[in-house]
Amino acid sequence: MPEGSVGRPPERQMKPLEGRTISILGLGSSGAAAARLALDNGGEVYVSDSRIEPSAAAGAAELRGLGARVELGGHDLERVAGADTVVVSPGIPPDAPVLQALRAHGCRWISEPEFAFRFLHGPLIAVTGTNGKTTTAAMTAHLLQESGFRVGLGGNIGADFGPPASGLALMDPAPDWFVVEVSSFQLADIVDFSPTIGVVTNLAPDHLDRYPSAEAYYGDKARLFENATPGSTWVLNGDDPEVEALAGDAPGRRFRFSIQAPGGSQAFLREGALVLELQDGTEVPLMKDQELPTLGRHNTANALAASLTAMIAGASAASIARGLR
Repeated sequence: MPEGSVGRPPERQMKPLEGRTISILGLGSSGAAAARLALDNGGEVYVSDSRIEPSAAAGAAELRGLGARVELGGHDLERVAGADTVVVSPGIPPDAPVLQALRAHGCRWISEPEFAFRFLHGPLIAVTGTNGKTTTAAMTAHLLQESGFRVGLGGNIGADFGPPASGLALMDPAPDWFVVEVSSFQLADIVDFSPTIGVVTNLAPDHLDRYPSAEAYYGDKARLFENATPGSTWVLNGDDPEVEALAGDAPGRRFRFSIQAPGGSQAFLREGALVLELQDGTEVPLMKDQELPTLGRHNTANALAASLTAMIAGASAASIARGLR
């Protein structure tokens, strides 16, 4: 370049959501996290919530400061229906008047983990089930960290453990593994969500105040498998026939944990010891179940599920044994 000349300035990189409108219903933790993620990616964001109490007002003020348009005490249906993407918080039931009105407009929406999934740059472990999913997700993250992996833990797990999935998507740099807990409410509105490793702890009828039947509840849980590919990996409760039925004929590798019958499982209880079967068929005792910090057969099952998941993700048996203590 000749001396004294001015070079062309570098081209500005467009953000993924520039020129796109994102409407978010609900200003709870997941809605606020989705709004921050959308703003960070250049989206024009509208957030609405039927609540008007001080906690909602404080959240609204924070998001307005970041550039979002926020409405409390109701929803601008025309604005929501005209958005490129609509994200619905899990606390809004499917029969809520706002969702009924959007259906009448022919408007489709997605859940917050589905929105976050589009911005997660790394392998994902998704844990669901009726009971034990929080413990299993947190323990899996801990065991991976014990083996030296950088882990982002969050989802439906609660603020004491980690942020919503959209908060994980803002991590920079991205961790080696994302571990998220997902509920049936969140799975109900996925489109492309597809974990690298999916874990189902157990199944029993639940949330029947929101679902018309156990079958409808199981149907939303089964959406975990909706985007399965031959490259997917599943960790299933080998003692629960409902979990096996839930997975159906979804493609991918299957691993099982069991506290009742070792045969056919890769993590099991034998003579009071937690045992992992390594990929070469070697069996490695981890510890006695009475040595677990939290006792009970359900906690033993959670520990086996987490240990098996961590092993599949690359943790060593030695680090898993250390992490369980």
